[in-house]
Amino acid sequence: MSKKVVGVTSAFLVCFFLFFFQGSKEIGDDGRIKLEISDGEILLLCKAAQKDDQGRYSATLKNPKGSDTVHINVTVLDKPGAPEGPLAVSKITPESCTLQWKPPKVS
Repeated sequence: MSKKVVGVTSAFLVCFFLFFFQGSKEIGDDGRIKLEISDGEILLLCKAAQKDDQGRYSATLKNPKGSDTVHINVTVLDKPGAPEGPLAVSKITPESCTLQWKPPKVS
């Protein structure tokens, strides 16, 4: 879904189309993702980000004279998933023991 953007700079009218991609998937306004366009700034807002939202994003501006693309790497931070089992207990003494497990699938 492209978004038409019109602006005025000096004495010239500027018109271009804006495209956002996550990887090869084009994204646009939906329930969680919103594009806000103002003077000199375009914001891509994502409410309730999920791990699947993580990755490489691209923003492309196009007009009849050409196009330009910028790439952005997005990291979504969240609490890690549960550790993977089995839980291994070793070096057992009356005062302590050593516990080992596999890291979570989602860290």
